[in-house]
Amino acid sequence: MIKKFLELSQLDFTSHTQKKPTFFKDKATGNMVKTSEDKWLDYIEWAKVLELLYMHGAESVEYTSELHEKKANTLRITLRVDGKETQTDYPIIDGNSIIPTPNQMQIHKAELRGFVKAVAISTGLG
Repeated sequence: MIKKFLELSQLDFTSHTQKKPTFFKDKATGNMVKTSEDKWLDYIEWAKVLELLYMHGAESVEYTSELHEKKANTLRITLRVDGKETQTDYPIIDGNSIIPTPNQMQIHKAELRGFVKAVAISTGLG
């Protein structure tokens, strides 16, 4: 049986995180420019989150995703951990902008990010 939410939310994951660069649009040139490293984001790979779920007591983890029926360019993520089901919505975004016509790779990235979000919300892990 997976550990309780409050216990998992207190775990330190810094040894499992990586830094991801962020970008901004240069007003003068219109080009995207990488920010300095101190503004990069910490993130954890979805596969590491899955591994950590099992390390902390999960016996069964499944998830599905589908395009949301009412919210454009949004995925509905359904997560089942040890039979307990939760759902969350995740927009298909590029930075902080919704992608109007996402391709398959952008949908896939949103699906994995949505999985990590669903795990964090439902279990406290991450």
